[in-house]
Amino acid sequence: MSELKTCCTKIHGVGAGIGLLVLGAGYLAGVAPALEAKERLGNDRETLAVMRTELDAAEERVRSMRLAQENAEAELKRSEISLRPESDRNEVIDELAGFAERQRLTLNQIRAGRVEPGKPISVVPIIMSGTCSFADFDQTLSTLREEFPDVRIRSFSIARTLARTEQQPVFEFQLAWCIESED
Repeated sequence: MSELKTCCTKIHGVGAGIGLLVLGAGYLAGVAPALEAKERLGNDRETLAVMRTELDAAEERVRSMRLAQENAEAELKRSEISLRPESDRNEVIDELAGFAERQRLTLNQIRAGRVEPGKPISVVPIIMSGTCSFADFDQTLSTLREEFPDVRIRSFSIARTLARTEQQPVFEFQLAWCIESED
């Protein structure tokens, strides 16, 4: 019987060894890769969360840039200057004369020169001269562009003669009226 017991013990030992071997192989073949996959999945989730945060930030930047672009386009649209044709020359001269009167300028001369062609706009030079106070001249400089967005000041001068200081200063504006180019 002792032989039988020894034999059974050997069989059980071999069976246990084979069982451990199968169990070890199963662990290596199934459980270890599953644990590694679970760890990778956890890392992938963290990576995905970081990527989602970066994507949200990028989408917010895009929204912000689109809003800024829309605002810039709207501002550009509001600031567009409507250019008139050269045939409105007399009307513009009358408007400038009325403006000068409202600014308390005494005009001695206002005349338009020949069209200076250009692309995309052409220019009509206008000389406007007369007398006014320094304060009225300053006010005219401040408001001319507001009232006439299509007129630019090329140059100006204002002076008072030393011999006659009681007289108002003499001024001259060299203006450029921007008009539609004739194609």
